[in-house]
Amino acid sequence: MPVLDLFTDKAVHYEYDKGLLPSFESIKESSVRFTWEFTNPDYYASVSNAVRDEAVAIILNGPDDKIPVNIEKEIEGYKLAGKFMSSAGMFLYNPMVMVYQLKEGHAFP
Repeated sequence: MPVLDLFTDKAVHYEYDKGLLPSFESIKESSVRFTWEFTNPDYYASVSNAVRDEAVAIILNGPDDKIPVNIEKEIEGYKLAGKFMSSAGMFLYNPMVMVYQLKEGHAFP
């Protein structure tokens, strides 16, 4: 989130999906454990729909990952504006980033 915030001129908000977090036992000896334990500062906290922006970024572990059903429902009024992947080749994951924009004439879900 901080990197996205650094390279955009918009207000950035993040909503944690607690259902996707691994158990402590499964990550306690992981070399990237900090990525699961890190929490964003409070100024990235979720906001009401009234002040949401017109774009949503979804970051998945890779191109073959599916968007969770509950997230698909949240973005029903949005269209895919772009997607990209970038990798230095030294990490296990190659995240897929998809940016959705609110469709013209739609209000926030």
